[in-house]
Amino acid sequence: MYCPRLDHFRRIMPDGKIGVCGHMTNGKSYDDLKSLDSSDWLSSLRSKMYLDKWPDECVRCQRDETAGRKSIRQHSFDRDSILRPHRENYLIVGGILDNICNAACQFCDERKSSKIGHLMHGAGYQLMDNTVAFNTIPRDRIIELDINGGEPSNSPNYAALLDDPPENVKIIRINTNASKFMPNIIPLLDKGIRVIVTISLDGVGPIYEYARWPLRWSTFTEVVDRYKTIQHDNLSLDFWTTLSAYTVADMINITDYARSIDIPISFGRLTSPSVLDVRYTNPLTLPAKHIEGVAVDEDNTQALLGYLKRQDSLRGTNFEDRYNWS
Repeated sequence: MYCPRLDHFRRIMPDGKIGVCGHMTNGKSYDDLKSLDSSDWLSSLRSKMYLDKWPDECVRCQRDETAGRKSIRQHSFDRDSILRPHRENYLIVGGILDNICNAACQFCDERKSSKIGHLMHGAGYQLMDNTVAFNTIPRDRIIELDINGGEPSNSPNYAALLDDPPENVKIIRINTNASKFMPNIIPLLDKGIRVIVTISLDGVGPIYEYARWPLRWSTFTEVVDRYKTIQHDNLSLDFWTTLSAYTVADMINITDYARSIDIPISFGRLTSPSVLDVRYTNPLTLPAKHIEGVAVDEDNTQALLGYLKRQDSLRGTNFEDRYNWS
């Protein structure tokens, strides 16, 4: 067993350190690329996989493959076959360049959203900036960029990176909340760079507007429609939905919307904060109990209620306007 991400995916962590795979659970990170690549920890992960043993850090892929779903590890073989011919020691670099974001999603935190940081700390909040860490990675080895955030469409750092990507980049994947169209992807397409725009879709209509406060559903659909108008062979669009207590009961509407505009959709289960895990039983997960693995664990209603009230207090929202709590 092998995972190309161990050798080729490097992730800028929120604290500016460098890790391997954002899909890992409790993965380690290091001050620089050399320290990571030479670490006993990374060597141990490789050794376990060569022995066909799942490292504890890779439990999410293990769970997917055990259930018969295609895992991130298995998807990485497709990308490896594309990128390896360009450079044997290629790198896919992802993670968090900064946390500039215009949304305070109910399931997010200040490490990934400056808007939440400002809500929590006011004008004294200091923005995250990991451009120095990114610039320590050899640009000539970067064949793919995996752009997250924050929100790339609102960040001048990400805008600068898209305007002047590393010279050997062949693929750029951008994760966006689709609150704003990014016109700077069009010159990339014309240069022959493959651009994958992954759009976060967490609810439809009022559920979307609550979960991704203060974004508007009407703006989201307008931006998605604008991406759909780009007719270019190098552009791919897809949706990503994070299954959480907020979204799981809206899955029919989510999948119907994705199908109606012919954009493929993938799903991943939220595990942090754990109170939102769909395995717990509570008023938000019970309506979706027919879905495998939903509302199968202990009742966490009181813990969830406390979490929802804290989030509402910070944002001035009211979960009871969107959900039937009975």
